[in-house]
Amino acid sequence: SFCFGNFYLGFFSLAIRILMMPMNLIGGSLSQVFYQEATSKFNKGEKISSLMLQTVLKSIVFAMPILLVMLFFAPVIFKFVFGEKWELAGVYAQIISPWILFDFVRAPLSQVILIFNKQAHLLVISILGNVILGGILIYLNNIKFSLTDVLLVLSALQCLYILILLLWFFHIAKKHNFKN
Repeated sequence: SFCFGNFYLGFFSLAIRILMMPMNLIGGSLSQVFYQEATSKFNKGEKISSLMLQTVLKSIVFAMPILLVMLFFAPVIFKFVFGEKWELAGVYAQIISPWILFDFVRAPLSQVILIFNKQAHLLVISILGNVILGGILIYLNNIKFSLTDVLLVLSALQCLYILILLLWFFHIAKKHNFKN
């Protein structure tokens, strides 16, 4: 709100809240199932890489239809459901849909951090990521990017950040492979 005002923040808030609703509902279940199965395999000394890959694919299958609809039709849907003045929230939802998809895929696999006790590492990565992202957002605001352009950059950066996290999760699991 400091950079763009409460008016535009309201559109963004609605967009992210609507996109996250189904993702949180389905994602919580996927995370619990993944954690139980991965912990069981870990305790037996088995690899969890294949379970991780299966979970990624399941996550994509669940999230893709919702997010494809949002990617192509969000402005129309928001205008129809919430009224004409909320069409801009649909535009914002359209822009951040890839970010939400990546985050949905990441969420269950983040349990790898708990299983392999890497919370301290994740804290450092998260702080560094937030400082970099915050700096970029401040810079974009200072050079007078529109909120739409900022959200495009934010969505792309979040996708890249989450992809790096996913690769790190797989690296952790591969590094801790066990021999059966």
